Amino acid sequence: MPRPRPSRRLAAPLTGALLALLAGGSAVVHVQSERDLHRRVLVPAHDAPAAATFAPTPAAHAALVERGARVVAERGCAGCHGADLGGQVLADDALMGRLATPNLTAGGRGAALTDRAWELALRHGVQGDGTPLRVMPSGEYAAMGDEEVAAVAAYARSLPAVATRPPALRVGPLARLLHVAGRFDLTPAHAIARRQAESAGAGGGGAAHVALAPAGASRR
Repeated sequence: MPRPRPSRRLAAPLTGALLALLAGGSAVVHVQSERDLHRRVLVPAHDAPAAATFAPTPAAHAALVERGARVVAERGCAGCHGADLGGQVLADDALMGRLATPNLTAGGRGAALTDRAWELALRHGVQGDGTPLRVMPSGEYAAMGDEEVAAVAAYARSLPAVATRPPALRVGPLARLLHVAGRFDLTPAHAIARRQAESAGAGGGGAAHVALAPAGASRR
């Protein structure tokens, strides 16, 4: 009876080792990504921009809402949250996961969003408790002015309540791998916090937010 070739004898152990290596790597990626997804970001206490600061009269509030509509259009918010800001599913597959955005109108999450919550989400990419928002492109909005933030909130609150209930966002294994590899940032909040810390270290002050406009300041 002929003996098995050495290559065949090695095939099974090598395959097992490879599978074990892949499983171990997958576990490491999952743990590291979970850490980032749930690691809270400390945002120093500060005042949040409020519509009343910039719109003390009905006419001024109407103008602020109009500006909010322009900011939302310019920033591409509808591209993710839908034309009515009611949220939507942008992608859903086994590898990347489900990329879904919440309903920002009074019919959804918007009903509970305070001025502080809007500011934290837009400029810092975090929820009220410091937990990072996932795939929220706040790095593009971190330098937004106070009036812009207040305008976006005022506009969203002016929209009709939408009853849609988009499903929860789900992070797939490929998205986790790309995140750990630095190719797809699931939690931009951490990068924003790092830039602020670096700014503070370089003598830039590391401001946690854009200073509120003083009373009587010119408005665009």
